[in-house]
Amino acid sequence: RLRKLENERAGLHMEVSVLSEQVDAQSSKILELENILQEKKDAMRQMEDVLQKEVLSRSALETQKLELLTSLSEMKLRQASLEHENVALRSATSISNGEKFSRHAGQYSSLPRPPTSV
Repeated sequence: RLRKLENERAGLHMEVSVLSEQVDAQSSKILELENILQEKKDAMRQMEDVLQKEVLSRSALETQKLELLTSLSEMKLRQASLEHENVALRSATSISNGEKFSRHAGQYSSLPRPPTSV
């Protein structure tokens, strides 16, 4: 009976030893997986930062684009206004020059003619 108990005891020691090795292996694996998880979290955080910077950059570029389009529209309106003003000034100048010509036309109604013999 003593021998049987010693054999059971040796078997239990062996079983405890095997289970301890398994626990150690699983603990190592858990630690390794936790490290990998932390690395992935860090990488994800960095990617989120990069994404946030990209979103801000695109937002700034979109704002700049809208400002440039507004400026372009203002320039086109100014150009149209200046062209209209230019046409009006040319028209007024043309009328003014025409009036000057007609005022002086009476003075020069005919060119001098050579004397005619009678």
